[in-house]
Amino acid sequence: MSEHSSNEEYLAEWQGKREKSLPYLKYKQQKEEVVPAKKLMAGGFSDPEYQYRADPIIGGTEHLREKYFATISKATGALNEHLGIHLILQLQNATPNGVEIAQIAEAISAALVEMTPKDPIEGMMITQLIALHNQMMEFMKRSLKENHYEQVIDLNINRYSKLNVRFLHTLEMLNKYRQGGNQRQEFPPAIFLV
Repeated sequence: MSEHSSNEEYLAEWQGKREKSLPYLKYKQQKEEVVPAKKLMAGGFSDPEYQYRADPIIGGTEHLREKYFATISKATGALNEHLGIHLILQLQNATPNGVEIAQIAEAISAALVEMTPKDPIEGMMITQLIALHNQMMEFMKRSLKENHYEQVIDLNINRYSKLNVRFLHTLEMLNKYRQGGNQRQEFPPAIFLV
């Protein structure tokens, strides 16, 4: 058996175990007209403005609702469903997005579940980390556009760098919180072989 096919089998087995253990949230994209088209003085009409949002797919049965709220709790660390939903919505709003907000909502919910916050404080810190990461990547993407002036590229890299500092600081605070406030990590003594 080749190594490639064994890797595929391993990944398929891992994915199967993962799908059983981690329930992910699914979303349906909604589009709402927030500013209607207006008649222009020069003739014609302006384009309407739309707001996109991702509504969670809960399902009609009580079992699906319980599973949905259990997933919200697992994703955010919050026992209160309204706080959990609020954290996910805050993260959606802080994430640079295009029209495919349902796909973004599923990705950020999956990221929250993967990081397994143990309580609402960790849920808030992890929400900040994901939002900072998404914004950092957006500024890095903007800095790679070829038709930008050097000053615009520098501005985007500067924003990326500032967000990265905040990201690392928040990550440090999360680690400190998870360790119960201990600032120092204990490492085993190093052994040098000569």
